[in-house]
Amino acid sequence: MRLLAVSLALLLGACVPTGESAEPTPSLDVWAGLRHSSRIVTPPPGEACRVSPRHELIGPFAGAAQAETSGTGTDPQIYAVGGDPLQVGPVDASGYQYGKVLWIAPPKSGERMLIRGQRIDGPGDIRFQPGGAELHFDPPVSDEGWRQMPSLVGVRTPGCYSFQIDATGFITIITVRVDARE
Repeated sequence: MRLLAVSLALLLGACVPTGESAEPTPSLDVWAGLRHSSRIVTPPPGEACRVSPRHELIGPFAGAAQAETSGTGTDPQIYAVGGDPLQVGPVDASGYQYGKVLWIAPPKSGERMLIRGQRIDGPGDIRFQPGGAELHFDPPVSDEGWRQMPSLVGVRTPGCYSFQIDATGFITIITVRVDARE
């Protein structure tokens, strides 16, 4: 009987509320709030690839980069540095050809960004290394206030591709031509 009383006390003690939920707390996907619906526009068939304008970067990344303003001002929030056109290498075992892109955000763009993309002049998707179908841009800030993140962008075939960059305060599209390296 004494064993039963001790067992019952232990069982009831285990059921006393502790202020914590008995159900596991779902992991928060900090990127979910940035996944806006696609704003990438497919041009009419036969239309030339309208690449994003080139901007001259200043500061530690001086040089030309492709970018679009986002409607929050006249200066871009993020730049894609990879060449015009972006040159991709030979097809790898997964069926993708990769080219290097350096993503650069100026000091005023202090938030994380979600980058996705697709081919707009035919069928085709984009893969990032690191990342897969999405690139999560949240690198540390340099001493000058800039942020940078190198990536490899993979495509199955050359063509015209657009990247949608989603952030809390803006959405912008950067369009590039992708050619196979000769």
